[in-house]
Amino acid sequence: MTAILRLRPEVLDYLETTLCRLKKEHSECLMSCLLDRLSEPPLTTTLRMNLQKASADEISQKLHTVLVEQYAKRQGFQPEIYIHPQVTDCLVVNNRGPESIVMIEKEVIVDAVCGAAVLRGSDVYACGILAAPSGMQPGDVVSLYADLNGLCRRGLVKPFDGPKCFLGNGRACVSRHDIFSSERRGLGIEMIEPLYLAPSLSGVLTDLIFPQNLPSIVCVHVLDPHAGETVLDMCAAPGGKTTHIASLMKNKAYH
Repeated sequence: MTAILRLRPEVLDYLETTLCRLKKEHSECLMSCLLDRLSEPPLTTTLRMNLQKASADEISQKLHTVLVEQYAKRQGFQPEIYIHPQVTDCLVVNNRGPESIVMIEKEVIVDAVCGAAVLRGSDVYACGILAAPSGMQPGDVVSLYADLNGLCRRGLVKPFDGPKCFLGNGRACVSRHDIFSSERRGLGIEMIEPLYLAPSLSGVLTDLIFPQNLPSIVCVHVLDPHAGETVLDMCAAPGGKTTHIASLMKNKAYH
């Protein structure tokens, strides 16, 4: 798999310098392995539950019902969902991949940001599509690729020959004409055979679950906020940990 990951030059320099200092003779190999691992999507998706609205078991069952229907449209296997054994307001969904998928002649190219989201389970929204085959119509099955170096010109018709990463196969929801003739919004490609199978969570149980990485969930439990205390979050954007703090305080902070 070709890496989608693109790090800022100062971050790359820091990693290379640190690895060289730790193990000079193998630093180049270690750096390559590190970038490969960082480029792969995680083996699990973690979701923080809103236990003010429902119990963990109720939320887990509702999500299971949604994902059974969702996964039936993809590879069709049963989702594996469980409550984290130590962090009891965290749901874990096991992801799977890479899958063995036959590539299709018709190719759609998306930008790297969109490609990274697809590897985490997302479908493709029209605004992320850079190139599509001539005459593509709703219902056409296509292979999806991410443009790794930002070289694909929007609206390209001929096959893109720049560096690209295969993401899986999907079904077009709109025509090529509709994508590029206007500022098209909404779903563009529905993934039916993703390279990595993970839940697509856009609009799913939004009052009950919040997609959040496990360290972000854990740090609020380490803070251990209680009702009546004053907590000032100095780095709140978009506010995932802030809402978690409010939840653990049962919305009873000091006024």
